[in-house]
Amino acid sequence: MRTAPLIAGLGLVCLCTAASAEPTDDVPGWAQRFTQAALKSDPDVIVQIIAEISDPRLNINGLKAVIQGALKVIGPEIPEYSEQFGEKDVGSFAKRINVSVRYSNNFLFYSVVLARGQRGWQLVQVSIDGNLNKILDAPWPT
Repeated sequence: MRTAPLIAGLGLVCLCTAASAEPTDDVPGWAQRFTQAALKSDPDVIVQIIAEISDPRLNINGLKAVIQGALKVIGPEIPEYSEQFGEKDVGSFAKRINVSVRYSNNFLFYSVVLARGQRGWQLVQVSIDGNLNKILDAPWPT
């Protein structure tokens, strides 16, 4: 069993994303949909779920390109399962949700950080990597 090489780690911020992004109060429901989207390994589906609640400054097009690159490294492997793990809360204002996707010979890990605002939880950072240690040690946004 091997893991994919370092694929990407990002917390890109720029002024370009879907204008329809709205914060959510249903973090468990959103996290479940994100986990299911990650299992599909379709960049369009993954980005659609992220865009639902992303900070307007998150570079959605850049994120899609990184996801496409990560999946290209995985190659034609079919995803076998996905699961959430190691959720962390920082007080009542920040939350990190980690998701793993198991392929036949690789893992791909996602880490998303949500921040609480006046209108609900909003996604502010996404990290993607084939190395679990990189995901577990990912810095919090500043």
